Amino acid sequence: MLIRLVELAEPDERERLRTLLGAPRERRTLDEVRWVRERMEAYGCIDYGREACNALAGAAQQEFSRIYSAVPDSRDKEFIGELPAWVIERT
Repeated sequence: MLIRLVELAEPDERERLRTLLGAPRERRTLDEVRWVRERMEAYGCIDYGREACNALAGAAQQEFSRIYSAVPDSRDKEFIGELPAWVIERT
């Protein structure tokens, strides 16, 4: 989402972001972190990240089905098959 923000941000925002990210973590303020979050929201970066995540999870589900179709059903197989959805849902 940060990469997407850098791609979409105005030049002055991009420079502010580079300066902020280049600073040691302990020197970043809560207001600066909020600014980054606000910019991510404004440019749709969070939705973009969600869409990318869902697409990757869908691809993982398809590959799992393809690769493990011949493996007998078991708790372990079910657990592995449900991991992509669980990772998304827990966030």
